[in-house]
Amino acid sequence: MTDDTAGTVVVYHAIGAPPPGAANDDLFVDPATFEEELAFLAGHRQVLPLAALLSGEYEAGKPAVSITFDDGFRSVLTEAAPILERFGFPATVFITTRWLDASGDSAENGTEQLNHRSLGLLAPHDVQELVERGFEVGSHGHTHADLGRLSAAIVKAELLASADRLENLLGKRPRFLAWPYGSSSTESEASRIPMTRTRIAAPWRPMTRSTASDMRRRR
Repeated sequence: MTDDTAGTVVVYHAIGAPPPGAANDDLFVDPATFEEELAFLAGHRQVLPLAALLSGEYEAGKPAVSITFDDGFRSVLTEAAPILERFGFPATVFITTRWLDASGDSAENGTEQLNHRSLGLLAPHDVQELVERGFEVGSHGHTHADLGRLSAAIVKAELLASADRLENLLGKRPRFLAWPYGSSSTESEASRIPMTRTRIAAPWRPMTRSTASDMRRRR
């Protein structure tokens, strides 16, 4: 299945230059490159809200895409949002909710969180600002655990914690979940909470995950 026959989710993490010595510098896209990629999408794709892409209710013609950001880096607000707004593009930001809180610096959360925090993460008020500016916020789990390796009971607790945190912050439960690492399983799919669930968002419409640079190479 290619992005010419089904909706494609364009996945980003952070926008900007990684700090010197960052262990996760591959998560960053230069702002100028990001703007070039959005210009490509503007000319060659329909850029839709995630809900519209998943429903399949969009016009025939240019292939349809939605833009998403995983993890919850602060550069989504400071770097990506102004560029997205210039193009008039919607986007969905998937938040790892444990990382929102100052208590997330504790060693019990593991080195991954500490590494991500050193790269700059969204604070609760940043997430609220993104929603106020018209962006959708979804769940990326509570601790960024590999949910495909966990039991249904643990997955349910993980996702409920994430959904509850976002509801407390934003006044509504998230509509969408992006599985950390893109990993799910029969056990994790068996967890039942009021969010749409799949590797990116919805069980009724298969999605391709890609990057804008990949699509430019394939055009």
